[in-house]
Amino acid sequence: MAQATIYGRTDIGYGVKTTSLAQGAMNTKQTGIMDGGNAGSRIGFRGTEDLGGGMKAHFVTEQGISPTNGALFGVRTATAGTQYDGYAASTGQFDAGSAGAYSQGTNRQTYLGLEGGFGTIRVGYQYTTIYEISTLSGFTNTSEGIAGGNVAHLWGSGAAGGTRANGIAYISPKLAGAWTVGLQMGSGAGRESTEWGTAATNTASTRTLDKQSRTSLHVDYNSGPLRAALGYTTYNVDLSGTTAGAATTTPVASTVNTFNVYGALSSAGAAAVAGNTTYTTNMTQLAGSYNFGMLKAGVTINSGAKTATSGPANGTQAATTSAGTYNFASRALSVSMPMGKMELVGGMGNSSLDSAGTVLADWSSSQVGAKYSFSKRTTLYGYTGTATDNNATAATAFKVITGTIVGIDHQF
Repeated sequence: MAQATIYGRTDIGYGVKTTSLAQGAMNTKQTGIMDGGNAGSRIGFRGTEDLGGGMKAHFVTEQGISPTNGALFGVRTATAGTQYDGYAASTGQFDAGSAGAYSQGTNRQTYLGLEGGFGTIRVGYQYTTIYEISTLSGFTNTSEGIAGGNVAHLWGSGAAGGTRANGIAYISPKLAGAWTVGLQMGSGAGRESTEWGTAATNTASTRTLDKQSRTSLHVDYNSGPLRAALGYTTYNVDLSGTTAGAATTTPVASTVNTFNVYGALSSAGAAAVAGNTTYTTNMTQLAGSYNFGMLKAGVTINSGAKTATSGPANGTQAATTSAGTYNFASRALSVSMPMGKMELVGGMGNSSLDSAGTVLADWSSSQVGAKYSFSKRTTLYGYTGTATDNNATAATAFKVITGTIVGIDHQF
């Protein structure tokens, strides 16, 4: 019989967050108790069964939760931005995520695995190479749950298939004592490919093909105080047969409609039906960290290009859906300094986007914070940070996003 464990964490804080527009006007300001900024709250189940002969089977089922929302198990929160029902967390694939909307997509990861001398094979909904390197591997010391630490290390991930997706993953055993190699293949969202014939056309969107396929390579080096990683992801999207249309408040399966915690379509989420969209994104990640004892430093570098051969004519800086090539790059440096039970953290980064010689985004960000460990499971923390798009000039464009939070994170 497999041994199963219930685990999770609850992170709650008191914060102040603002978003401002390019001409200095206040867009949103929020103060109060909110989902915390140290780590996403969750509850999960995991277990392992010994199959004999050096082989094991294991499973993980992990659900995101929102402890300060009445729905609790029914939603999860993008904590860095404004936390308000129905307020969209992101306007496209390349922005800082000005809001922290509640999503009904609560699945953080759910997969089955088989491990042995050959390594590990996993199948199901799981973290992508992008997220493993940008967030989970310890190369980032700041918190992505508050402004100033949520942009650079994940820059380009939306256009390259996201941080979680269905797929098959292989992780090698240790090679030469310090190296591991990982391979992933699967989708970006939903399935890799869905087609509709003439008689079975998706009448809600008139779509005939929904293809979102992703492959990636992850090489990791871990020896003593030095860690380093290389990641490469290719993401191919072909959304064909859709018809461009005017903005609508009617839920349409093929659009990026946003729903609030009650399942109602919000006005912020109303969107036009997307036209034919075909693009390929290639993304490279380099990351490293070194523990000097009194100080740990980490760096992440992302670069790549999204090449769209078709897309709606109304593409914007954030959505980048029009046909064309969009080059993106980011760099983030962060440090942590342990002082007994106290740990001081800080970091800065920048993220850029351009197309045909025109700069579309130029974000700079910084964050400082402190954590105090009451125990291995309970941490008191505080962070403050800012992200600024130095390229934003239009009166309605997001320019500055700030956040400060003090909270408690408890793991169980």
